[in-house]
Amino acid sequence: MNTDINGLIADLEMLTSSSQEDFQKRFWANYETYLRQYNDILRKLHDREICKDLSPIEPVPEGQKTGGAGFSFYEQAKLREIANAAGSLLRRLKQQESRREESSLKKVERICSRFHLVARQLRNRYSERETFKVEDEYDVQDLMHVLLMLDFEDIRVEEWTPSYAGGSAKMDFLLKREQIVIETKKTRQGLTGREVGQQLIVDIEKYKQHHDCKTLVCFVYDPDFRIPNPRGVETDLESSSRDMTLKVLIRPTGE
Repeated sequence: MNTDINGLIADLEMLTSSSQEDFQKRFWANYETYLRQYNDILRKLHDREICKDLSPIEPVPEGQKTGGAGFSFYEQAKLREIANAAGSLLRRLKQQESRREESSLKKVERICSRFHLVARQLRNRYSERETFKVEDEYDVQDLMHVLLMLDFEDIRVEEWTPSYAGGSAKMDFLLKREQIVIETKKTRQGLTGREVGQQLIVDIEKYKQHHDCKTLVCFVYDPDFRIPNPRGVETDLESSSRDMTLKVLIRPTGE
């Protein structure tokens, strides 16, 4: 069985579907297997300090089992208990993951929105000490990596996407657990709104192929305000995506 949260949710989806289908068909033979699977999933969640208020499902006592062919009322009821418990746990986990993903995205958005303030502050150090200047996309990536480390633990750098239309792309950052990909760009001479938009359209299609990319954040650092209508570019790009959550952030905006 899987050990990551999304893997456990997938295992729980299969368990819920199978146990509910068997109960509807009055097929009781697999109930002990389902019971072991449910308790194993719950144990792994407890190891992660998740759903610790829930207790494992107890097996049917030997004295309540049918000795010969067939299954007792208690064994049939146990399958219903497993199916209901699995469905309830699945809904709870999905709700928790949805809230966590939303919270994680908000953290990334906050980092992007304050990026320019941090970059500007790093230029103004005490007693004319050496500064850190954000002059190109590599500088943007270095500073972004540091800022992401404040809120996230598993940050994968420059992971390749699967091949799409004959080519692959390197993702700047993959937040593995949160399944958020962050693509960074910096405007410069010859790379303004239209060119950035065209590059991102190509990147977006490639990122869709990666199984860990559920949310894509495209951060465009525009300290010289080379993009005259940042909100329009953001809206046009975000509306072009239907298959995943896409957030385009052009900062600062000059507003």
